Amino acid sequence: GAGSIGTAQLAADAVTNAKIADDAISDEQLDPTVITGQTAEATIATDDLILLSDTSASGALRKMTRANFVSGVGGNNQPYFQAALQTTAVTLSSGVNTKIPFNALTYNVGGGTWDSSNYRWTPGVAGKYFVTAQASISADSNNAQMSSTVILSQNGTIKHYIGGGNYRDEGQGRGHMDGNSAIMDLDDNDYIEALAQNTSESGANGRIDGETTQTFFSAFKLI
Repeated sequence: GAGSIGTAQLAADAVTNAKIADDAISDEQLDPTVITGQTAEATIATDDLILLSDTSASGALRKMTRANFVSGVGGNNQPYFQAALQTTAVTLSSGVNTKIPFNALTYNVGGGTWDSSNYRWTPGVAGKYFVTAQASISADSNNAQMSSTVILSQNGTIKHYIGGGNYRDEGQGRGHMDGNSAIMDLDDNDYIEALAQNTSESGANGRIDGETTQTFFSAFKLI
């Protein structure tokens, strides 16, 4: 009809960029916000679509839902646990490695098992774990503490000496806060424990002071 040109009158590639006048195609025919991101969005629903360039298809635009886009991304560092010693004091025979009897379970998430009788944790999931233990270790009298140590054990075998000090000279004090962290490679049925040792002058006993903020044991799986 008059004033119109159909595809039959146009040869292939007859209309080039140079032949299109500036602003000849308006927002009425093409909404630029659809593909340019000019409109901001603060939230995204699970079934909203995300456009991405598929390099295996020459950069063709593909679409995914938000749920598909985030599937498998990130992790949650589980299993994890934390236990603490909540009591006035636990006796340490001088020079003897003693298992710390943590008696308050703070967290146990993701499938691990806390043995409250043997004070040990089994992860239930194989992997590398970031393990931390800390203890407040004291001698029973002033200026009697000679050394203190915090130890991580796996299946009953010492794996890491993670904290402590040697105070062999007389008059080195009475108590110290000892502990640190280590990465441990655990099978699903391995178990971990924390031990402490205190050596005092004349073989006198020492002790672990028990408070949640002082003496605790924790681990979480690395992603």
